[in-house]
Amino acid sequence: PDISRITIVVNVEGLPLEQVTKQLNKLVNVLKIVELEPAAAIQRELVLVKVRADSETRSQIVEIVQLFRAKTVDVSPEA
Repeated sequence: PDISRITIVVNVEGLPLEQVTKQLNKLVNVLKIVELEPAAAIQRELVLVKVRADSETRSQIVEIVQLFRAKTVDVSPEA
C-alpha cells in the first residue's frame, strides 16, 4: 500500500503533546495526526510465550490457547 498507519502512544498533556504533534508534522510523509481520547481508543496487550512441551502436553496447550482466544505463532520440534 501507498499509506501506512502508525500508532504512537505518549502519556503527556498540554505543551509536551503539542510539541510531539509539531515534531511529527515536520516529517515529510506525515499526512494526518489524530489525538484519541482514552475512551475512544482500543487498547490491547501482547504477550509472547515460548513453551517446551512433549507431544502429550502439546494438546493441552492447544486447548488453553483456544480457551483464551490466543494465537499460536509456531509449532515445531525445535520451537
